[in-house]
Amino acid sequence: MEKVLLWGTGFYYETRYNLIRGGLIDSGKIEILALVSRDEHEKIKDGYKVITKENVKEYDYDRIIILTGRPEVAESIMKDIEELHIPKERVIDLPEYLKYAEVDDYTPLIQQQMEVLKDILNASDEEISDHEWMCGKISQYGIYPFGANARSREINWTEYGLNQVLEEFAGYCNYIGSLERIETAIEIGVYRGRSSYIMCALLLRKNPNLRYIMVDIYDQLDSFQEFQKVLPALEKKIPSTSDDYKGESYDFVFIDADHSYDAAMRDYLNVGQYAGKLTVFHDIYAHEYDECNGGTVRMWKEVCELNSGKEKKIFSIYPDQWMGIGCLVQK
Repeated sequence: MEKVLLWGTGFYYETRYNLIRGGLIDSGKIEILALVSRDEHEKIKDGYKVITKENVKEYDYDRIIILTGRPEVAESIMKDIEELHIPKERVIDLPEYLKYAEVDDYTPLIQQQMEVLKDILNASDEEISDHEWMCGKISQYGIYPFGANARSREINWTEYGLNQVLEEFAGYCNYIGSLERIETAIEIGVYRGRSSYIMCALLLRKNPNLRYIMVDIYDQLDSFQEFQKVLPALEKKIPSTSDDYKGESYDFVFIDADHSYDAAMRDYLNVGQYAGKLTVFHDIYAHEYDECNGGTVRMWKEVCELNSGKEKKIFSIYPDQWMGIGCLVQK
């Protein structure tokens, strides 16, 4: 067991606390002597003393584990460590330490996610329409740790999770899980594919002949072939953009790529407007992109104006503030 100091008590620490606890502390791989913070805003955190860099010399430790996901912060921490004349071989960041300690958090996660997809494929109509059931499955599947409640033990917070808000995505899943006669689907902007896999499972359950096309300019999919075994409808078309499918018609279109107004509207005009059943837009309230010529907020507003006579469904718990899923019902 190594005696360690954890350097960093902010958001990165919060979102990885459960992993640190389960993979390193409970397994007896490390003993935490103290937490190092820039401002020592609290004296005790999770039962550990919080110290500043000036107190590091008082501890007899084996390692310092750096906890930050921001390169500029990591650089600043390393400067502090150099000033303290701490040998670099005693300093390591969390991802590297997990490898060193042979903590495999990835393989069990992939297996768990595939089991959730199988549960969805085999679920009853009653389960698919049940909001609590869907929230439970999504929580088990995993959500990217960007939320304020990232310490919640009910949710599997992971970087390989959904970039979604639990409640609104669950409501959206309840809705699309009931759609029938969806033979073709295309998603513009898939990132790691975690939302794609959930949506594909929901559509495939009702539509066994489904084709689900995944479009992106970069291939950031991990374990795609493993997921494809569970979801044979998946077709990876990477690299490509909506320009490659201009004018083509798909029953279901999901747009979640470049969030500038010009790019998002281009995706809609290329493919979204030709959807046979449903066009879906992610981040319709993402005001953080307003500086990009109005971003997705402007795009959604104009799409609604262009389709004033059509039904819209919105899934959001932060109206006009953040995230949000907008659906344009074509038929």
